[in-house]
Formats: sequence, structure tokens, C-alpha cells
Amino acid sequence: MGYREDLAQRERAILNRLEAARWAGSAEVIPLQRELACVEGLLAEVEGRIQALLAALPEAEVLMGLPGVGPQVAAAPALLPPHLWGRAKAAASYAGLIPEREESGKSVERSWLSRKGPPLLRRKLFMGALVAVRHDPGMRAFYHRLLSRGKRKKQALVAVAHKLLRRRMGRLREHYAGQSLQGVA
Repeated sequence: MGYREDLAQRERAILNRLEAARWAGSAEVIPLQRELACVEGLLAEVEGRIQALLAALPEAEVLMGLPGVGPQVAAAPALLPPHLWGRAKAAASYAGLIPEREESGKSVERSWLSRKGPPLLRRKLFMGALVAVRHDPGMRAFYHRLLSRGKRKKQALVAVAHKLLRRRMGRLREHYAGQSLQGVA
């Protein structure tokens, strides 16, 4: 997952350099095009492997059933330690999607996102929240309800990401509970 992100950043950097070289009329364009083709090939290979892994996991099918969850967001729980799968509060805390407060004596209480845990996981969940707000009527209503109560857009999106993660952990818990019930019967 992290390697894919590194390749995507490298691809973007090469595309930016390529555009700058074209504008400048530089002869540097041909080596950049070769490098870009190499990085795009690696990126396609890595994305193919991610797709193959997701196809082999029954949990991925459960997660991708939610609106706003595509292959990249469905692979995000792989960044969570396995003992947190299905445990919504612990997963949200690990991902850093919980508020952290500062209270001391007479000082004014301040609150911010804790940002503990892997930034890549938060980034994937945030992008999933953007998609969910557009395509999931329930999440869109939740987002607009938060905005109407005075939350800033980014705060509301983080709350949607938090809710998405908790929903996904609930789905995993249900999936595992269903498996254990099938094994008993």
C-alpha cells in the first residue's frame, strides 16, 4: 500500500517535470518519457497485485459493499493491526480520527484531531469520506447536519471518515460473527 503511494507520487513528480520541460522546450523530454513509462508499468503491476489480493479476501467484498469504498479504501484496513479488525472504537483511535482535548486550569479548552497512527490510513479514509459525501445519501445528510451545527467542512469530513471506519469495522465484526455461526451449525 505504501509502495503504491510512493509510485503515485513519483509519477506525479515526473509528469510535473515533463510539463515544465515541454514548456521550456528542453531536450530532457525523451528521458522523462522513458522514466514515466517505467513508473507507470510498476504502478500498474502493484495495482494489479492489490486487486488480486482484494479478490482473494472475503473481507474485501464485505467492505466494498459500502458506498464510497473502492479498492484503495477497502485495502486501507490492511494498515490496521489484525487485532483491531472489527473493533470500531479501537480502530478509530488507532487511526487518529478521534478528537484530543487540552484542558489546563483556567485556559480555554481546545480540541484537535489526534493524528496518531499511520497518516496513509487517515488519507485513504478521508478520500473515502469525500466520495461517500457525494454518493451515499446517509453520509451526505450526516455531513450537512454537521455543517448546519457550525462545524467547518474539514471537521465534518473527518467525522464522516470516522463514521465510515466505524461502519466498516462493524461490517467486519458481522462478517466474522457470521462465519463463526456457520462453523457451529
